[in-house]
Amino acid sequence: MDYQKAAVGGTFDQFHLGHQALLTTAFATAKQVVIGITESQLLAQKQLVDQIQSFEARQQAVMSWLNQQQLTSRATTVALLDPYGPTLTDKDIDILVVSTRTQEGAETLNQQRQSSKLPSLPIRVTNMVQDETGSYLSSTRIRQGYVSKSGKLFDNLFKTDIVFNPSVLEQLKQPQGTLVTLDEIKTAVATNVPSIILVGDTITQTFKDHNLSFNSAIIDQKTRRNPALTQIEPSEVIKGTNPPGQINAKVANQLIHRLRQPNQQTIYQINGEEDLLAFVPSLIQPLGTLVFYGQPGGGIVMMSVSQAEKIRLSHFIDPSFE
Repeated sequence: MDYQKAAVGGTFDQFHLGHQALLTTAFATAKQVVIGITESQLLAQKQLVDQIQSFEARQQAVMSWLNQQQLTSRATTVALLDPYGPTLTDKDIDILVVSTRTQEGAETLNQQRQSSKLPSLPIRVTNMVQDETGSYLSSTRIRQGYVSKSGKLFDNLFKTDIVFNPSVLEQLKQPQGTLVTLDEIKTAVATNVPSIILVGDTITQTFKDHNLSFNSAIIDQKTRRNPALTQIEPSEVIKGTNPPGQINAKVANQLIHRLRQPNQQTIYQINGEEDLLAFVPSLIQPLGTLVFYGQPGGGIVMMSVSQAEKIRLSHFIDPSFE
């Protein structure tokens, strides 16, 4: 190793393969590494800022990885209250390690060091990790719901028709979220969430009856395969048919395209059966999205979209997805 102490910094939200690559480079560069983790008050300009994990959760994710890699004794984590952190005060830091995307920030930091009568530090740059689309893997794209922490694209789960086997269908009869009361729904939808998606005629009618806001609803004009006794006017009929026990790829991809468009109270009518189409918003919408559907004989289920929930649901479709 050529250096004694490297400095590396970042938000480290949704700790992913790109973060691992950056830290691996830092530990291959220097004997000791100081890892700056951005404090929450500096993140106001980030996309989906309300979905960024707490400082404590992000720090714990970094520490867990360090422990797994047996690097804890060589690392120090610090809170970044400004863009420079200890690089203007710790005289033992003798190199900066950055990604290609943050190289400009390291050069700005060196300018600040020069203004403070400190020598510039050498900069070691590591390439960004790419996701399946060829875009760089980032916490923002994870929060937006496009990719997993390993760079897998959730859209790819719907490339072909999905036919669930009987054992999976039996598991899916259980609530895939939390059973909630009307009062709990009112509280949940009043919070600042990226999107609210409804699946089913009855739940959509309930939201309309109580003047509850939502972004999109998926209905089939049926309740338990009988004509629904509701008064819901669809905004658009989705082309194709979604058979029972399946997710039709053509229908799913039309929904993916439309659900990603900004809209208010757009209702999509499906030909066939809409129940299993709850997988679509749950897997492709931003983190923090709320998905509501009706549980036969059990009430209303609320699914809060998180990265862990996305992976859990993905495994019903592709057990190897990560």
